[in-house]
Amino acid sequence: MDSSAFGGSGKASPAISISAAPQPPSRAERDRRRLSRRVLGGAFIVALAIIALTGMMLWRLQQAQLQEGLGDVSALDLLVAAQTERAFENVGIVLDDISADLQAQSIATATTLRQAAGDEATYRLLRAKMAGVQQLTALAIATADGDVINRTRSYPVMQQTNVASREYFARLRDHPELLASISPPLQGNDGKPMIYIAKRLNAPNGAFIGIVFGAIHVGYIEDLYTNYLGALPGDGKSMALWLNGVTVLARSPVEP
Repeated sequence: MDSSAFGGSGKASPAISISAAPQPPSRAERDRRRLSRRVLGGAFIVALAIIALTGMMLWRLQQAQLQEGLGDVSALDLLVAAQTERAFENVGIVLDDISADLQAQSIATATTLRQAAGDEATYRLLRAKMAGVQQLTALAIATADGDVINRTRSYPVMQQTNVASREYFARLRDHPELLASISPPLQGNDGKPMIYIAKRLNAPNGAFIGIVFGAIHVGYIEDLYTNYLGALPGDGKSMALWLNGVTVLARSPVEP
């Protein structure tokens, strides 16, 4: 991820009137839909937790400690897994909400997305969506060309940033069957590693028009795991979050 990228889902058919063009859904209707999305809400991120985040917890405990504290470890394992899943799911709900708000506008092209989502109102929307989600460090929107057109750090986007070369962008662009993508740790604007979660934005005909994505500081997960490990006696304990059983997203203690 370029360090400046942040820093720098049925549908209800519209009512048809003989005398007037269809009207967009009311605010109350949008709120009802949003509530439904929140109930079923982080479906895509739950799927990722099952599929993408395989081997979620890796415990390396000395054999004596394992035998003595097996019950405590099992209970803690479940607790940490639930806490980790919730952290990613909450980000997924935010991305779902932003995606639904944009796609309700029937945006058909990257150019139209730039016009519709590159304004100050969208910047304020992104800031409002991020509020209260402690693990969410930043939000941004990029067009089908990879150009970042809005982000939560500041408005307007003064320095042009393009994420087309990033794996999470390419995967969503090239695989319409994917709902979301999670990146390995990448350096953020502050120099610290970030995990990026991205969701595909589609035109009414299903064409790719861009992505909405958010960032989680790896340190947030590391601190979470460090606190839980502190509840276990002895030394030599560790915990890690893996992506596809291959890439470590976060671990505690942090390796030098």
